[in-house]
Amino acid sequence: MLDKVSDMRRNKAMSYRFMKDRCLSLGAELLLRDALCDFGIDRTEPLEFEYRKNGKPYLRGHDDIFFNLSHSGDYVMCAVSGSEAGCDVQKMDKGDMKLAERFFTEREYHAIADLSTEEKRRDMFYRYWTLKESFMKVTGLGMQLALDAFEILIDDDAAPGERIALTQHVDDRTYSFTEYDCIPGYKAAVCTAI
Repeated sequence: MLDKVSDMRRNKAMSYRFMKDRCLSLGAELLLRDALCDFGIDRTEPLEFEYRKNGKPYLRGHDDIFFNLSHSGDYVMCAVSGSEAGCDVQKMDKGDMKLAERFFTEREYHAIADLSTEEKRRDMFYRYWTLKESFMKVTGLGMQLALDAFEILIDDDAAPGERIALTQHVDDRTYSFTEYDCIPGYKAAVCTAI
């Protein structure tokens, strides 16, 4: 499939040492190409990528299409939208409470730490992690944005559209989150600017 992707993706994929990482990298653009069909871009059309000042890629000549890619474990995720989008998929391991205590807000940390079982804490840790990373990616700031510079609160008892609340002072946009819990052992989230 190397001949089906851009030169940039081919070079990036081949720069990885392990075959699994090469396949994930290659899969990222193949998935993007399939998703772009919904936006009228033929999967065989050559894609030319450019990068904003913060390094976030975009498609040359398609300023109205936004995308983001993520991979973890055995899976690749792609979000394509008519507005800025960020996505994250994470293979779950143990929830790292030291990491949560160091980088999450106090309320986020306690939303995880105060749960009754290790399994619930692990699930909640990864929910927060994917939500936070999807927001960091949608802003285009990525890891330049401190994890505690914004706060996400999850309330599973709230109405469906109100379960995830975001407090942020990064910009004046409004954001929407969607979580995906369809792959055993993984968590995933997409954040889009409204």
